[in-house]
Amino acid sequence: MVGLPWIFGALAITSCGNSEDTKASPASSDGGTEAAANDAGGDAPSLDAGGDAPVASGFTAEAGFSASGSFAHGQTITLASDASAFGARPHEVPWLWDVVSAQYLNGADLGAYGGLASGDPVTTDVWTNQNLYQGWDEPKHKFKYTTEGLRHARVSAEYGNFAASPTDPKPYSKLAYPKWPSAWGVQDNAQMYLSWWQRMNGATPGYPQDSSGNGGEDKPLRFGDTGEAGLGEFDITVAGLTANTVGFGNIKSWGSWPDPGAAWHRVEFFVDRVAGIADLWVDGKLRIGSSWTVHPSDGGEMEFRPKGSYLYVTPDDTDGTELDTATWKNVTVHFLGFDDGGVTQMFAPGRNVELSEIYLDVTRARVELSTADSWQHSPTAQRMSEVQGRILGWSPSSIQFELNQGGFDSLVGLWIWVVTDDGGAIRIGKITG
Repeated sequence: MVGLPWIFGALAITSCGNSEDTKASPASSDGGTEAAANDAGGDAPSLDAGGDAPVASGFTAEAGFSASGSFAHGQTITLASDASAFGARPHEVPWLWDVVSAQYLNGADLGAYGGLASGDPVTTDVWTNQNLYQGWDEPKHKFKYTTEGLRHARVSAEYGNFAASPTDPKPYSKLAYPKWPSAWGVQDNAQMYLSWWQRMNGATPGYPQDSSGNGGEDKPLRFGDTGEAGLGEFDITVAGLTANTVGFGNIKSWGSWPDPGAAWHRVEFFVDRVAGIADLWVDGKLRIGSSWTVHPSDGGEMEFRPKGSYLYVTPDDTDGTELDTATWKNVTVHFLGFDDGGVTQMFAPGRNVELSEIYLDVTRARVELSTADSWQHSPTAQRMSEVQGRILGWSPSSIQFELNQGGFDSLVGLWIWVVTDDGGAIRIGKITG
């Protein structure tokens, strides 16, 4: 098993006991065993490869599917399924697609940051409760509207919070409580899927948490019920997951930040509060954690799902690996960014925190642009992908979306995938030159 670099995660149970397995391409067996090389056939572009990139001019579709439109960033693409394989979504468009220069809530741009200059603290029209954590609402804790040092040239702004010097403490950088679409009625979502890109630079990008709970306080995400007025029921940390209010105890030793450099990482998190299970992916790889609570003798590996439903780890007889979330009325983001538990000055001075392209929804159903010709729910999966945040329409037989090239140097050689509401993945076809 692998050690978990930075966070933990969640997943709803599907009919095969797995998640995001390939449906219309080389498939993994149940349990996620790789059945294909999981690359892009040798000719897909890398992220930010640079140089003169080939221009996309066509599309080779899988049997029963088609794609039409101009294959260029920002253009509308229509996918079609002869057998209505896409299934339904709870809502036709995502909850939120936040590229900082624009914020699409239920498909409509809020224009929340109009008039802000680079370096201005962001306002709260999208992330609605910056005062949630008492005493943390100082200017130094706020993300800034930032237009320099971006992840790629197809975004014009990011959330950034930068240390003034290598010794400057930067204890908190946060976005809190995303706005809920009023057209959706009362917030009662059982599931939450969250994807974002994050870069963190600093003297020490992560530090260990021992069996006594010392250290390991770098928290990029807190999540819980909207009725929880405190710090969030669960903390997802660089080196540990803690459950503040549900009597679950501390989950430790999830690894550290993937690297100490200036790299961006895509993080995906899915939680089903009713099923009580959760999964996390970093750069396409499913992360497996370890726990001194579940395994007090050795801090061994574990997954957040009921006993008997683990995908990769053989569970022991210890209770407590299932998320105790069934009494929640919904699930939301309490905090996204960086919280070090107040110890940055000791462990991570000079911390810079950057967020880009935040996608939030109540379902896994989405469209992905990927290097992978086989979509695996696995700790050894090898793929880089860009979520297609501007879904314009969705039905079981047709999807319209605005093509997001993201950080890829070229579209040629990339695959288009549809992930369905139950977590299954369908390969639609390959963009050609």
